[in-house]
Amino acid sequence: MRRIIIVVAGLIGITLYMLSCKKADTAANKDIDLSRPYCNDPQAVNYNWGFPGTPDSNVCFFPFSVFEGDYTLIDSVFDANYNLDSAQTILRTLHIYKIDRTHLAIIGFCGANDTLKATATRFYSAYLDSTPISTTDTVKLKGQVLTWTCNYNDTITGGLTRPSSDSTHLHINFTLATDTGIFYHISTGTKN
Repeated sequence: MRRIIIVVAGLIGITLYMLSCKKADTAANKDIDLSRPYCNDPQAVNYNWGFPGTPDSNVCFFPFSVFEGDYTLIDSVFDANYNLDSAQTILRTLHIYKIDRTHLAIIGFCGANDTLKATATRFYSAYLDSTPISTTDTVKLKGQVLTWTCNYNDTITGGLTRPSSDSTHLHINFTLATDTGIFYHISTGTKN
């Protein structure tokens, strides 16, 4: 008897649930503005923002524009154990230029004539490129050799990020491998 009561109560519950459902209202979809332009370039930062609409490449902006500009950088240097070397906190001026839609040249990290190359993504980040060991070699060295005023034996890896909601600040995290050890450059830049 108890099983019959449970089954009947279950059937009544399912029936009431089914009766309370109604057909979906599709009238809401007629308010979509298909004339609104949106970017349909997968390299763009704003890829598919505003979809659905009409594809328009004139509304696209690309990763280089997220970083391009001059920054005053407060560079803090840490040793391999993340101990701050207070004598190494340096004020630098960084110049970031467009090479193409996704590639950047970074000048000023180690001297006035240096150039680091980085690849920017559409997610407000950029990473230092790896470089071939020689011009005829296809093997890539992780990071870039510092051939300018720092030290020819040093290599640098790492990246840059920018908060999507703040176009005036930049965060850098570089790892410098030298003949005397590993050093971490953790920096914050303010756009000039």
